[in-house]
Amino acid sequence: MHRSSLSLIPAIVLTGLSLAGCSQNRAQSPAETTVPNQLPTVVETTGPNTVVVRDREQEVAVMLACVTVPPQTSAATDPLTALLPSGQAVQMRVVSPDQADPVRAELFLGNRPVGLQLVEQGDAMVDPTILTDCPETASRYWQAQIEAQQERRGVWGQYDLRVGTPVDVAPNLTLPVQATAGNCPPSVDLWAFRWGFEGGADHTVRVNLREIAAQPPSLLQSSDTSVVFTAPLQPGYAKCVGSARSEQMTMYAVDFREGRVQFSLNLQGDGTRKVLYQSVSANRPYIYWQATE
Repeated sequence: MHRSSLSLIPAIVLTGLSLAGCSQNRAQSPAETTVPNQLPTVVETTGPNTVVVRDREQEVAVMLACVTVPPQTSAATDPLTALLPSGQAVQMRVVSPDQADPVRAELFLGNRPVGLQLVEQGDAMVDPTILTDCPETASRYWQAQIEAQQERRGVWGQYDLRVGTPVDVAPNLTLPVQATAGNCPPSVDLWAFRWGFEGGADHTVRVNLREIAAQPPSLLQSSDTSVVFTAPLQPGYAKCVGSARSEQMTMYAVDFREGRVQFSLNLQGDGTRKVLYQSVSANRPYIYWQATE
């Protein structure tokens, strides 16, 4: 049988969400674009995050959007097969460009994304580099991953979360340290991501203190507009006095003094900004916040 590309499944495709344009389009729910009684059905799972579905007599190769399955989980196809056995009806929200092969999409059982269920089970990880494909559910993916990490579900039982970074995605923001005394680290690395929507954006930030702090960070202060985490410095940096800032991301700040490192988020400024969630994930400060007009 022929395995179709995106152009052959218009009846089940939501409005396309490109990386550049997702902030301009309202993502629809699966039910808004699925023809009743004509749902695609699963033919087979072909990999840890890939399946073949049949839609109107055409077979379509699909890769789950917004998640990745780590290479350490060689048997990870089994959880996906358990969720999507042959013949299972699904709903689908395609996010890849026309003619992509395989099609990249969120698959739904009812109103729940299959990728999200895999993350909850610890059988998949959030992929920040493509999570913009899922702007309306991004916070749910992150929260599901944090809970899976904390409870050591699935793949997270294989990692030492006290020292390691389980997701193999490099930090995308570096803050140079301006030292005024002592031996200081040259910089502090952050993972900082933004998911736009009409009238605002969701933001997440995660701070890499692995080679700086001697112990896991603790929450020092929290409010709707500010969060402060602190941790003791490693002996080599114990006498460091300095700070790290970004001209573009002025809400983030790192300070070194009195043998401690302190990471601060300050949302005071134009518009409406609010902290929605903060925690320590894999011994790194993690904050989810939102900005609206």
